[in-house]
Amino acid sequence: MYNEGISKEGEIIALGEKMGFIKKTGNSYSYTPEGGEEEKLGRGYDATRQFLKENKKVSDQILKEIKKKLKEE
Repeated sequence: MYNEGISKEGEIIALGEKMGFIKKTGNSYSYTPEGGEEEKLGRGYDATRQFLKENKKVSDQILKEIKKKLKEE
């Protein structure tokens, strides 16, 4: 990202989507935690990235699931 470097939130979106934790419908992103209800993350990539930046709890939860899945592989 310009003036920022590699975006941690952008990588969470990319990996989360690739691994199936984050769902993209049209241009909206959502996340469903294990045993939880679907949570809207944002409309569009930049809005979703900003949401994850402002909501560390959700961001950390997705990152935890990504790391767990990477260890399994």
